[in-house]
Amino acid sequence: MLISQMMALALAAGSPPAPAQAADGAKDEKICKKEQVTGSLARTKKTCMTRSQWNKLRDRGEEEYDKMNSNINPTNG
Repeated sequence: MLISQMMALALAAGSPPAPAQAADGAKDEKICKKEQVTGSLARTKKTCMTRSQWNKLRDRGEEEYDKMNSNINPTNG
């Protein structure tokens, strides 16, 4: 579920795909991940991105998580 939300955030941002170059100049490898489709026991969805794109997606998801947690008022219980 969290991965789906992070991917939706990445797609909503509309940023162009990053070039397939890592910081050290080496080719950024493509990584494919399978995610189980909600409501199905057997269906999966395959998503492929470069390592840097996965890292950006993870970082964006962590930022959103931190924003949600910072909006929680601890005095409300």
